[in-house]
Amino acid sequence: MVPRAVPAATLPLLPAFLFALLVPALLVLPACSEPLRPVPRKQMSNPPIRPGEFARAEGTRFMIGDAPFRFVGANTAMIHGDRAREGAADLFQALARDKIGVIRVWAAGEAEDDGRAWHRAYAFRVGPEAWVETTYEHLDHLLAEARRWNIRVIVTLVNRWGDYGGLPQYARWIGLEPHRRHLLSAELSAVLSSERARDLYRDHVERLVTRVNTISGVAYRDDPTIFAWELANELSAQSCEADAALYDWTRTMARFVRGLDAVHLIGAGHIGYKTELSRESWRQVTALPEIGFADVHAYPQNVPGAVNVEGLGAWLDDRAHLSVGVLDKPLVIGEIGFPRDDSRFVPRAEWFTAALDRAELDGVSGVMVWIYRSWDDRRDPHGVWAEGPLADESEPVRIALRGTAARWAEAGAEVRNDTVRGAAPDDRLYPMGLEHLRPWPEGEWSDAGAGAMRLSIETSAFAEGCALGDGPAWLVYAADMGRTGAPEELVFVDLGSAPEDGPADLGIDVIIDETHVGTWNGPGRYEALDERALEVAFAADRTTHWIRFESRVDAGRAHLGRMITEVPPGPSPDGTPAPPGVVTLRARWAAPVSP
Repeated sequence: MVPRAVPAATLPLLPAFLFALLVPALLVLPACSEPLRPVPRKQMSNPPIRPGEFARAEGTRFMIGDAPFRFVGANTAMIHGDRAREGAADLFQALARDKIGVIRVWAAGEAEDDGRAWHRAYAFRVGPEAWVETTYEHLDHLLAEARRWNIRVIVTLVNRWGDYGGLPQYARWIGLEPHRRHLLSAELSAVLSSERARDLYRDHVERLVTRVNTISGVAYRDDPTIFAWELANELSAQSCEADAALYDWTRTMARFVRGLDAVHLIGAGHIGYKTELSRESWRQVTALPEIGFADVHAYPQNVPGAVNVEGLGAWLDDRAHLSVGVLDKPLVIGEIGFPRDDSRFVPRAEWFTAALDRAELDGVSGVMVWIYRSWDDRRDPHGVWAEGPLADESEPVRIALRGTAARWAEAGAEVRNDTVRGAAPDDRLYPMGLEHLRPWPEGEWSDAGAGAMRLSIETSAFAEGCALGDGPAWLVYAADMGRTGAPEELVFVDLGSAPEDGPADLGIDVIIDETHVGTWNGPGRYEALDERALEVAFAADRTTHWIRFESRVDAGRAHLGRMITEVPPGPSPDGTPAPPGVVTLRARWAAPVSP
């Protein structure tokens, strides 16, 4: 069932705060009331989008009609914010000039119905039951404009992150208040598994897929302008439980979309992988029969081994091998960006050229740059502008994209890289690493007496790794020690709430920056290695260090799983805070210090 809409005609009957929220949204689409003007033939750069000619996958290629289809694409900022909406028409002209064949648009934006006026600049939904019709009308206009310029559109249905609401807002709507701006692993699992959250998502999806465009009169599900429905932006799992929930959610929602729309491609929206665990998760999700193509996102500054052209090439090789060579599906690099404020990736045009050339050799079917923007005074590190003070800086990037797009338009994807063609199914063409989260250290140090300091960390701050086969289960956390150098003594007092009468030995090894420093067997039973291990572990000249707990012992594996798979408790019924599971460590340096 689709919840009620909020048409403009009923706005005066709404509560005052919603009226104030939604009426200004009518003003952000001046172009919607204007007739669509024909595009001069000399500005056309893409083949025409004809009725009934939908993009489809045949093996490792995309096809449209009888012709293979390969594209250079772009993520675009056209939905969220007044300037983004006002500048959409000019942005389409820039995209067409650069021969961009496919753009990616987020048809997502979830807000509380708390009356904040800025929500009008992005929300599709205000509260779980009310819809911002003018935002849907803006999407109508974008699709009509895209059709006019012969540019196809990937429509993304929800954001995994907290930007513009996303799954964290779905969590609030089902009564789960996130601990951070983005969902923890256990919280993500709870949202993906929640039938209420699934129903809320299905309401939005059904409203989009079955919508009739108010500009063109064409139903979305009948519009070949739409290249694909993408279930979410950057889904991933960092726990055993979340991995299972992600797989089931993707399969369920892909089947739901397919039940509404028999022809459009469906993308999972999985961010990709860095480890053996996340690689297997990505492979299983992408292999679902309802998922029409493979998709990964590429930001080399976040991948230590890919900050040079050779490393980036190997990274792309492995994704192409798994997608094209093993899964027999087209591969789209759904986002790729090189920061303009990082000297390692300047000039950006050379990096984009290198990535596109390698993608061409690897048989990649689409590469989508992050991100084309209208100028709004925000100097986005990844921005590409056709106007404003940074347009000249962006021009070499646009020239690089334009040249590749023209070449790709002449032929479909084909693997010509011998490394990829010759790889066996189980080969890894790029080394898998440890699962490292973005370091968000939590907890505060306190005085533990005798010159020692104590740090207590909620177990919700850790990321979980599943055991693959006979491998260890593990948790990882970025701890801010507050100073450089090794402590004279480091004791892990507690690792969650283990029962005193539990198994004799949990066998949980403590590893700091890849160095084993001790083993925790239960409450009060931490066995530290010698001081030399601490000196090696803390040799790096930095204050934040990765702490990893892992165990091959069944009891230890089970304990690590309990530490992370439950959502941290909220207040108890009488209103007093419930004590969360904690990891407590005590450190003593040569002289009393306050980290």
